[in-house]
Order: sequence, then C-alpha cells, then structure tokens
Amino acid sequence: MTKYVYPFRISVVRERTDRYEKVDSSRPIYEIGKTLLGDAATERFLTFMLDTKNRILGFVETSVGSLNSSVVHPRDTFRAAVVQGAAAVIFLHNHPSGDPTPSREDYDTTQRLFNAGALLGIRVLDHIIVCDDDYYSFADEGRLGNSN
Repeated sequence: MTKYVYPFRISVVRERTDRYEKVDSSRPIYEIGKTLLGDAATERFLTFMLDTKNRILGFVETSVGSLNSSVVHPRDTFRAAVVQGAAAVIFLHNHPSGDPTPSREDYDTTQRLFNAGALLGIRVLDHIIVCDDDYYSFADEGRLGNSN
C-alpha cells in the first residue's frame, strides 16, 4: 500500500524573451524552420506555440526520427502548448530527402493532430514540411483538417 503520493510540479522555462510579430502566412514559419532544420540529417518535428494574436511564444522539438520518418504522438506534441497556455499551434517538420511532398503518414498525422487540437481547444493553424529550397503548407493547400 502506498503511504504517500508524491506531487509533481510542471513549469515552463523560456530560453529567450524575443517575440516575433504576428504570423499571418506560412512563409515566415518556413524561413524559421529552414534556419532551424536546414542541415538536419534526420526528420525532426517542431511545435510552434502562438498567443491569441498569432504571435509566436516559442517552440519545442517534439520528435526526432530517422532519415525518413518520425513518430509523432498528440500527447507529446501538445504537452508544451497546454502548459504554456497557447491559443494556437503550427507544426513543422523537415524532409531530409529534399522533397516536401507529404507522405500518407504526414496526412494521417496532420489529421490526428488537428482533431486532438480541436478536442483541447487549441487551434491548429498549419503543418509545414520544410526542405532546403521549398516547403509544403497543409493550410495553403487547403488540406488542414481535411482527410486525404
């Protein structure tokens, strides 16, 4: 029998205090993502957290994968956004192959994350796939929240 239940404390530590201006298109996120992930040899998945005015509060790397895949779970992806009190998120990951075309798994992951965000009350504004010279935006292509 347990004699004592240990409490947990969750805190958010922002490494910098700079704020970006309002994000109103996919291009600024692509530019940031290209800088952060441009030379990554494996797939990496980032979650950008935004306030109610769509200004970036910060980002967290939620998954590091292999050359062509990354395991992304909604609980891990939204954890920091919930703790931070983010109003919205933008997801971003890279394709080291250089081809930003979404895979079947990318479509499925985007739909699953969109649904999880709706359940949590956190708007999913976009999911962007970054390569060196190009990118794919689910929102720009009208594929956000739509299966297939």
